[in-house]
Amino acid sequence: MTRTAKPGSKFRQERYASSFTLGLAANLVAKKTARLIYDEERASAAIWFVQWLSWQPCGLFELKEYCRVHGDEHAKRHAHRLEDFCLSPDGSFCFFTDVVLSFADKWRAERPEIANTAVTKKVFAGLDAALETRSLSLLTGPTDTGRNFAALDWCARSCGRARAVIVKPTPDDRSFFNQLAVALGVSCSRGYSLAEVRERIEKTLAVGDVMPVFLDASFLLPRTRWCARPDRINWIVSHLANASVPVALIGGTTFHDDMARVEDFGWDATEFCNAIGHYDELPAKLQLADLRRVADMMFPDLDADSLAVLVKSAFNSKQPENLAFFRSVRSHAESIAKADKRERCSAQDVKQAIKYFTLPQASLLPAVATTSIGAPHRSQSPRPPQRFGEAHAGITRQLRGIAALREFRARSFAPSYRLISSQPNLCAAPTESRAISLPQPLRQLAGSLRQLSGSVTNWEKKWCPGKDSNLGPID
Repeated sequence: MTRTAKPGSKFRQERYASSFTLGLAANLVAKKTARLIYDEERASAAIWFVQWLSWQPCGLFELKEYCRVHGDEHAKRHAHRLEDFCLSPDGSFCFFTDVVLSFADKWRAERPEIANTAVTKKVFAGLDAALETRSLSLLTGPTDTGRNFAALDWCARSCGRARAVIVKPTPDDRSFFNQLAVALGVSCSRGYSLAEVRERIEKTLAVGDVMPVFLDASFLLPRTRWCARPDRINWIVSHLANASVPVALIGGTTFHDDMARVEDFGWDATEFCNAIGHYDELPAKLQLADLRRVADMMFPDLDADSLAVLVKSAFNSKQPENLAFFRSVRSHAESIAKADKRERCSAQDVKQAIKYFTLPQASLLPAVATTSIGAPHRSQSPRPPQRFGEAHAGITRQLRGIAALREFRARSFAPSYRLISSQPNLCAAPTESRAISLPQPLRQLAGSLRQLSGSVTNWEKKWCPGKDSNLGPID
């Protein structure tokens, strides 16, 4: 505690700021694992599992209790100094290695299984290949097929050796490195500059013990229409792939199109393509067997007949590859059960939810009407503005600007197109007397000016009877 308050002083919320302890800093743990000599692989795995567990709710508390019960004599005596095992430069706390790895195996075994679909198998195979070969792995596939869910489960089962990074669609580098710092466990507060945060991340990953897995990798490429360098991709290639740091990119089906769009502006993707050690394209949709496995996981209390109806409805939907149908049905069925004050949803609730989501879209929504139900009818006739003088003055200024633009275009383009008319008029319809017809943009501008002129003229005739416009009619 670095902040203290006198008894009876005014309440300030900052007094508790130091009470919330954070996890172990990854950049400091990387210094310890870089100096390991004895039993390097097992000790490194145990240290990074403790570091990752320190950022989970009550993670270290459960591990310390496990050390007091199942550890050897030294582990039971020094269980309260588990953090020193990850940060102390000497090897005096190496007796924690066995008990920590034992707890990791127990934690991995107690984690619930996920559906073993074709997408899950390919995602697991690609991530295993990247970790074993210490190279870059690229996986692309459609959304809502379980690719991100499978990657998150694989990262959790790695017990700290892999960290999932959800890439945000933001153009700035600060948000990208902040997401990476949060996944690794590196401080990224506003007190640190972007260069300092990036330097700590680079030192942490340079050791090569932690593998970042970037989800929604299509956002790694610039999203602007104009020429922009793919700085995020270049950083991954230069600081991770070229340094033999395992890394994986999981993107959507538009990843190759986005990369080709950036190449059109001069980016050379040869180095990025050469850095890819494993590439696989995920299935475009889930088959009936895969959908049945997912349904068994999401609806464990449902009978076989209801499961068959649910799977068939999902497969015959407009987007059979999307698992969002299952999530929508489960959410709607749970809401029906909750409305009836029941804890579990029945098969009838699921069937009712299936019927709701398989109806045509036009039947789900009411017919479009000009007035809403229960709302008072409003007249469709135009109403005068509350402040008539200011509104009329604003429209007058707008018309003067349009007239000035019309005069400028008439003087600039009329000689080149040899307009033959009684008056210079760009808004007039094209006639046979013109030597060259107006281009499409000018014709569109002329049509817009005619519509605006007619609307303003009708408005003035209705609300300003007897008032002459200073501009006169716009041609």
